[in-house]
Amino acid sequence: MRIQVMMHAMQTRGKVGVENTSLWGCLSRVEDQSTGKPLSGDLLQAEVAGIILGGLDTTAQTCAFTLALLAAHPEKADTLAAELDNAGLLAKPERPQPRGMVYSDLPTLTYLDGVLRESLRMFPVAATGLSRCTDEDCVLGGYHIPAGTEVQVPIYTIHMLTFKAPESFLPERWANKAEESQANEQDNTAFKAAPTTAQQSINQSTETGFTTHGTSLDQTELAQAFIPFSSGPRDCLGQRLAMMEAATIIGTLLGRFTVHLASRMGGYEGVTERQTVAFTLAVDDGLWMRFTPRNGWTP
Repeated sequence: MRIQVMMHAMQTRGKVGVENTSLWGCLSRVEDQSTGKPLSGDLLQAEVAGIILGGLDTTAQTCAFTLALLAAHPEKADTLAAELDNAGLLAKPERPQPRGMVYSDLPTLTYLDGVLRESLRMFPVAATGLSRCTDEDCVLGGYHIPAGTEVQVPIYTIHMLTFKAPESFLPERWANKAEESQANEQDNTAFKAAPTTAQQSINQSTETGFTTHGTSLDQTELAQAFIPFSSGPRDCLGQRLAMMEAATIIGTLLGRFTVHLASRMGGYEGVTERQTVAFTLAVDDGLWMRFTPRNGWTP
């Protein structure tokens, strides 16, 4: 019902020009490959549902887990705060009203990008992955898979088995991964992270890299190992929107508040023990936190 109401509201706006880069403007210009005409009816409604609904609960849970990780690792939160400060996005006595984030900030906030990637690695909201049904006999990893078999891709398990120190929150592991970002842009990144002086200064311990059963991964395999949005031609349609939303939300909140886990959570261990999977990975009974305004910030 909500999608139908939204569809009606957007369609009543009428035709939009090519200069209109709003979400509706872009969707209204998508063509049905079978007819060459703009999408309509159920096809257009499915696109709207995938972008809007898929970007609500999923992005909210990603932001919640990211805040919990930063609260449990204050030294990482301090590093992120320093990056925000350098960009003029941190509240402090001499800057009680930091400027708002804009799109051009995203490629320069490389530690924020690493924080979000690491959060998605540790707590991928589509933790159980998606299933596919084989339409013919095939061989995967040396195993014969008969036609009609449901195959599951367990994203959480892949992330835990592939990366070194998988249960450690290490945004630094994503430093200087610009080549990986560019190679994997079509699959699971929302914006490119060009190398900066701040990136190069981050400690790059070999103990925080990637591994598969003790072997190193090349750049192509790195792109395949990190799949919070799935991968391939049927990956998450709204991933770029979701990443931009998450970066803006986390950057804005951390620029104005310090975050702490509420005592009722029982520390970080309480967060991990109460993980549950419904539609997305979440925390049973919610994730409770305290937000303390930064010194100098005035709402």
